[in-house]
Amino acid sequence: FGQDDWQAMTLETLEAHFRLNMFAPLLLAQALVRAAGPTNRPAIVNILDQRIANPHGDQLSYTLSKQSLAASVRSMAASFAGRARYNGVAPGLVISTDDYTADQEVRLADMMPLGKLPSPSAVADAVVYLAQAQDVTGQVIFVDGGAHLKSFDRDFMHL
Repeated sequence: FGQDDWQAMTLETLEAHFRLNMFAPLLLAQALVRAAGPTNRPAIVNILDQRIANPHGDQLSYTLSKQSLAASVRSMAASFAGRARYNGVAPGLVISTDDYTADQEVRLADMMPLGKLPSPSAVADAVVYLAQAQDVTGQVIFVDGGAHLKSFDRDFMHL
């Protein structure tokens, strides 16, 4: 993620995050659709982040790159039209790092509208749904326990 805010953000932090989280997915999608040919219609599902709905000031370069990727979903879906379906899944805190204590995870789960953090299998289920949903394109599904419905002042690791 990188731990930058507006003061620490640099061209290097922005470039690194945009290369990984925006440019790579777009160029991979382009290559996939070209390789699929005119008769195959691949399903592309980008992994976003629930913070695209209610951003905070932490991890700014990362957040900006994920917001850009989220904004690309509708444009790429329209651009690919009948050649590919293009969607996104926006997970919340799914697999915590060593930065989180067990007590903190319980507290964070209690803060979610659904009273729990999402599971990895719930995120996978959303990806599988979008991969199989032949009539769905240009959509973002949040799998975050409802986190996108709330505004958090800081990243979860700081709460």
